[in-house]
Amino acid sequence: MTTSSACRTSTPSSKKGMSFSFFFFLSFTLLTLCPSSLRLHPASPQTERVALRDDVLPLSTPIKTAKGETLTALRVRAGQVFHVPFTTMHLNPAAFGPDAARFNPSRWLASAPSSSGGAAAPEGATTHTKGRPHGWAGLATFCDGPRNCIGYRLALLELKTLLATLVRALEFHETTADVRRRISPTLQPVVDGRGGLLPVHVTLAAP
Repeated sequence: MTTSSACRTSTPSSKKGMSFSFFFFLSFTLLTLCPSSLRLHPASPQTERVALRDDVLPLSTPIKTAKGETLTALRVRAGQVFHVPFTTMHLNPAAFGPDAARFNPSRWLASAPSSSGGAAAPEGATTHTKGRPHGWAGLATFCDGPRNCIGYRLALLELKTLLATLVRALEFHETTADVRRRISPTLQPVVDGRGGLLPVHVTLAAP
C-alpha cells in the first residue's frame, strides 16, 4: 500500500468530512508525514546568523580539530557569520538513526524502534529527543528561538489540509525524471537543467 492510499483510507471521503474530526485526523495521522517531508526537503535548507559581540559558545558534544585538539567550546568574534545547515542537521545519524537519509514517517510514532532514531516530541511539547534540534517536531525547518518562523503554524495547517485534500482524490506514482536539488536561495527541484520544475505522475484514486 502506498503512502497516499494509506492516508486515503483514514480521511473522510465526503464534503461533510471537513469537520472537527477531519482536522483532528490532520493533527495525528499527518503528523508523521509532514515532519518526514520537511526533514528531508525543507523549503529553506539553511540560514545564517551574525554574532553581535565576542562570546564563547559551549558545545553539547566535543569536537576534534584538524590539529587533533579537542574543543568543548568555540570562541566567536563580533561580526562573524554562522552558516546553519538545516539539511545536514536533519541527516545526522546520531540524532535520527542509521536510516537518517531515508523517508520514514514511522520515526515520529511512539512505537518507532530505536534503530529509526526514536520518536520526536509531539507538537506543543517542550521536550525533544537527544541530539535533535530544539525546534518544531525536533527539526530546524522553521529555525528556533526568538527568531523562528513567525508563520510556521499557518504553514503547517495549510500543508496538512492540502495533503489530506489531495490524497482523498488522487494516487501519486513514481516518475522517471532525474530530479536534482539546488539552493536558489530556497530549495528548488531541477530537471534537465530547468529549475522550479517537478514532474508529478498522478491518477484518479479508485472510488
